[in-house]
Amino acid sequence: MSTTTAFGIYADSGIDESLPAPAILNIGLTVFVLFTSIDETLKALRRAQQIARPVGAHIVVVAAPVIPHPLQLDQPPVSFDFLIKEFEEKAGGHLDNIRIAVYLCRDQEEALKRVLNIHCPVVIGISKRWLPTREERLAKRLLRIGYDVITVS
Repeated sequence: MSTTTAFGIYADSGIDESLPAPAILNIGLTVFVLFTSIDETLKALRRAQQIARPVGAHIVVVAAPVIPHPLQLDQPPVSFDFLIKEFEEKAGGHLDNIRIAVYLCRDQEEALKRVLNIHCPVVIGISKRWLPTREERLAKRLLRIGYDVITVS
């Protein structure tokens, strides 16, 4: 597998530019996949590959977990190293030339607005439920802002 993983921290003052994660997103035509859960993200990743392959676009999986205020921003309650490794294992060989960027943040929507290119499609895996899920609400907010959002259920 040839994935590239980078970590960044989005704080109230913006993204820490000394960390490698912003450079990973500056690669031209890109299809972004928002990390929701492992299974839903894998579904979204398959759809993103269908979109990216014909036009030669890169794929970047973006995770922006919200860290609650009692915790330090660089001390998430769940180890993302472990989660990313599990995601890579479940994906098998489907992660060739995929980049993964993790941004620890307090405000997910603000962090995503700063790292996603508004001219590139954003694919989100969602679970269909009777009431709108957190991911569906995020997709609607990103659509309202002007992103091209594709939901996969």
